[in-house]
Amino acid sequence: MVTGAIKTAETGEYASLAELIKGLDEEGPMHALAVALTNSGGDKISFPKDYFSGRPSGPAIGDAGAIMLAAALPHLPRLTQLNLGGQEIGNEGACALAAALHHCPALQKLDMYDNSISDEGVRALVKALQGLRNVRKVEFNCNCISLDGLDELRSALSSMGL
Repeated sequence: MVTGAIKTAETGEYASLAELIKGLDEEGPMHALAVALTNSGGDKISFPKDYFSGRPSGPAIGDAGAIMLAAALPHLPRLTQLNLGGQEIGNEGACALAAALHHCPALQKLDMYDNSISDEGVRALVKALQGLRNVRKVEFNCNCISLDGLDELRSALSSMGL
């Protein structure tokens, strides 16, 4: 079911957020995504964290979940916070999210810490963020970014006033 849902997500064929959520599995990472989307209230998406470690307490959504989340973003124009720390997202998921972030003009905070994103994914996300005027906080620490990538990131964020 997930593979078909991801193909649909990539083509943006979901008529509503409820339709997208209904197509997700009842267990595992896709269920965690469904719960996060259901509980978002349309303005904040985050995943439960372990009280002691601060790490996500459920299964990580990975690239597949990030692609599904990207399909949901057109239905979340009031989204202000997107907290995806520790979700095992790589470049594929980061690029999918970047392609959909323009649907979230109210976005103020993007947390992508502790994932597997390298320069390619960071470039795509920063380029997408540069088109959003309300962004105030961005976190990319604990990813796979090279020194050159960090310099590019620092420069881009500085040009945005961050």
